[in-house]
Amino acid sequence: MGGRHERRTVDERLRLLTFPLDGGRTAVPAARHAIEEVLRCRPVSAELVDAVLLVASELVANAVEHGGGADRLELDWQQDSVVLRVWDRGVGRPQQRDLDPGSVRGRGLVLVQGLSEEWGCEPRSGGKSVWSRFSLVSA
Repeated sequence: MGGRHERRTVDERLRLLTFPLDGGRTAVPAARHAIEEVLRCRPVSAELVDAVLLVASELVANAVEHGGGADRLELDWQQDSVVLRVWDRGVGRPQQRDLDPGSVRGRGLVLVQGLSEEWGCEPRSGGKSVWSRFSLVSA
């Protein structure tokens, strides 16, 4: 191997990929690792990879801190977009805060909104999923 990284392949016929998460402190790095492994094997731009990783970090961190733990994430490949879903045990909807210039917190959903085509929240049995859609079509 000599320090070279092998390029892994992903069967592009797979439309829905699901990754279980432990719900706690290791959920964010585990989510980032799983997503990066998949996206690096697909024909997508580096900018899209970065955007999905940042949004995933924010949504999983929010699920851990405010949603009772992150249970799983999904990547749902559609014709011209990919949808990231993070499932948690909380029932409350994410609330975007007013930005406080003096605070280092409270910017996560602003980032999610800015990097996503659209995002939202859906109640589910035992919790909710928060999702974010990214275009696969170059502007």
